[in-house]
Amino acid sequence: MSEALDGAIAAARGWLLACQHADGYWCAELGCDASVTAEGLYLRHLLGRVDPERQARTARWILRQQNPDGGWPIYHGGPSEVNASVKAYLALKLGGLDPSVEAMQAARELVLRLGGVETCHLFSLIYLAWGGLYPWEAVPRIPVEVLSAPGWLFSRYDLSYWARTIVVPLLITLAHRPVFPLPIKLDELSTGRTVSPPLSMDLPSWQCRLIDGVERLLGLYDRRPFRPLRDRTLLEAEQWMIRRFAYSDGLGAIWPAMVNAAIALVCQGHGPESPVLQEAIHQLDRLEVVEEDEAWTQPCRSPIWDTVWAIKALVSSGLDPADPALDRAGRWVLGRQSSLPADWMENTERGVPAGGWYFQHENAFYPDVDDTAVVLMALRHLPLSRESSARRQMERAIAWILGMQNADGGWGAFDRTRRTRAWLNGFSFARPFMGALLDPSTSDVSARCLESLGKLGHVSLPAMQQGIAFLRHQQEPDGSWYGRWGVNHVYGTWSALCALQAYGLAHGDPAIRQAVSYLQRTQRPDGGWGETCATYSEPEARGQGPSTPSQTAWAIMGLVAAGEAASPAAEHGVRYLMDRQRADGGWDEPDFTGTGFPNVFYLRYGLYSGYFPLLALSRYRAGQVQSLREKAMQA
Repeated sequence: MSEALDGAIAAARGWLLACQHADGYWCAELGCDASVTAEGLYLRHLLGRVDPERQARTARWILRQQNPDGGWPIYHGGPSEVNASVKAYLALKLGGLDPSVEAMQAARELVLRLGGVETCHLFSLIYLAWGGLYPWEAVPRIPVEVLSAPGWLFSRYDLSYWARTIVVPLLITLAHRPVFPLPIKLDELSTGRTVSPPLSMDLPSWQCRLIDGVERLLGLYDRRPFRPLRDRTLLEAEQWMIRRFAYSDGLGAIWPAMVNAAIALVCQGHGPESPVLQEAIHQLDRLEVVEEDEAWTQPCRSPIWDTVWAIKALVSSGLDPADPALDRAGRWVLGRQSSLPADWMENTERGVPAGGWYFQHENAFYPDVDDTAVVLMALRHLPLSRESSARRQMERAIAWILGMQNADGGWGAFDRTRRTRAWLNGFSFARPFMGALLDPSTSDVSARCLESLGKLGHVSLPAMQQGIAFLRHQQEPDGSWYGRWGVNHVYGTWSALCALQAYGLAHGDPAIRQAVSYLQRTQRPDGGWGETCATYSEPEARGQGPSTPSQTAWAIMGLVAAGEAASPAAEHGVRYLMDRQRADGGWDEPDFTGTGFPNVFYLRYGLYSGYFPLLALSRYRAGQVQSLREKAMQA
C-alpha cells in the first residue's frame, strides 16, 4: 500500500497546486442552495437591472436544482424546504417560465403542501413585501429605534457579526416599508390561513410571553414613531452601514447583509448615481458565477480559508516549505491581516491588539479566530515566518486570539461574548436564524484555537487549561463533539482530537478513547464516513449519510491524532479515499459539508474534497512512519 499511497498523495498534491491562482491564493466556488441565486434574480427586478440573457441562464440553473417532488432543498440531497421553494418559484416566474408548465405546477403544489407562503420565515416575508407580493400589514413591526436603546438593555454588538450586518439594514427597510411594483403576483402560493410564528422552544414560557408583550408595544410605537428619534436612528444606522463598506467585499462580505444594504440605501434616498449604492450593487454582482449556459450566485468567497488549508496540506504532503508556490501563498496571506479597530473591540478588554484574519478577500471589520488560528498553523511551516515582520504579525495574532477567549474558556467565531443574552432568540427578528443569532463558544472553533496555541508552543498558558476544560465539558455522551461550522459530529470530533493532541494529552485519556470509539462506530461499510445536514435537526441522523471525501478525511485525521494511524479503521478509510480518487488527483463531492446557520443554510466548499483528503493521506503516512519507529524502539 505504501507505493500506492505515495502515488495518491503526489497526484493530489499536483491537482491542488494546479488550482492555485497566479496571485498566490486558492479559492474555489462556494456552493449553496438555490435561494441565494433566486434572490439575486429577484433583486435585479426590484432595482430595474434585468439582463434578459443572464436571467435566462439563471432560470436554467435554478430549474436544474429542483427536487423530484417539485420543491427545492437547502442542501444537496435534502428534502424540499418552503423558503427555498417559494424563492425559486418566484425567480422562475419572474424569469418568464409559464406557471402552467409541469415544473411550476409541481412547485406550487409542493409549497401549498408545506403550508404555503405564510409559513415562510420573517426574512422571506420581508423580501416578498418589498415587491408587493406579501402584505406589509402581516409583517411584524420592529422599529429601527431598537438600535438606539440604552446599551445595558440591548446593543447590536450583543448579536453575532452575521446577524448584526443582516439586521441593521433590514431594520432600515422595515422603517420605510417600501414596495417596488412588479408585474406578477404570488397569490397561487397562499393558503389564506393566518400562521402564528413559532415561539422559541429553548426559552421558558414566561419569557416567551414577556417578549410577545414587548413586541406588541414596539408594534404600537412603530405605527406612530417619534419622528426626531426615528430620523436620527435611521441616519446613524445608514452611516454605520456605509462605514463598513470600506475595506470590504460588501457589508459583512456575505450575501444577505449585502442585499439588505442595497435595499436600505434605496430606502434612504440613494439613487442610481449614488456611489455607495453603485458599490453595493457592484459587490453583489461579483458574487455571480456566469457559465456558458447557466448562471448562479455564491453567498460569499473563501480565499483565506482555502489558502491556509491548502498550505497545510501541501507542506504535510512533503512539498518543500520553501517552494515558490508556498512562498507566494504565505505572502499573500500575510498581506491580509486586519489591523482595523472594528466591531470585535466592543466586547474585548482594553489593550487587545488588532491582529486577526478574515475569511474573504476583504472583510477587515470582521476577522475571525477560526481563520486566524489556521493562518498561524500554516505560516509556522514556512521560512517566511522567521522574518521579523512576519513574527510580529503572528505575535499580534496570538495576542488577539487570547483576547477573544470567552469567560467559559471557549471561543466564538467573530466576537467575544461579554454577556449571555439567550432571550434575544425569542424575538421575531431572531427566529429566522434558528438559534444562530448569537456567537457563543463552540467546540470546533475552540479546538482550532487550542490546536494553534499548542503547536505554537503555548501549552502552559492559563488560556490553554481553561480551553481544554471547556472542550472536555462539551464532549457529547456518545464521545463526539458538535460541529458548528462543519457537518457535523465528525467535523467537531476531528477538531477536538487535534486540539487534545496539540495539548499533549495521553492517547489513553478517557475523552480520547470515547471519541475514537465514536469514529469507529460511525464508519460506513465502504470504509468512509458521512453525515448529512439533517443531523442538526434529527438526533437519530447523527453520523448517518453517504460517505464523502471531506468527512472521511476528517475522521482519518481524528484517528491519527488519537494515535490510531495503524488501526484497521484508519486503513479502511484511506482505502476509501484512494479507491475514489480521480485520475487527475482530485475527488468528486456534490454534498454540502459546510455549515452557515444550522437548520437554515449550508455550504459546499469546492476545495474541501481536495485539501482535506490530501492532508489526511499525508498525516496517515506520517502516522504510519511514527508507529513503525515506536515499534522498533520497543523491540
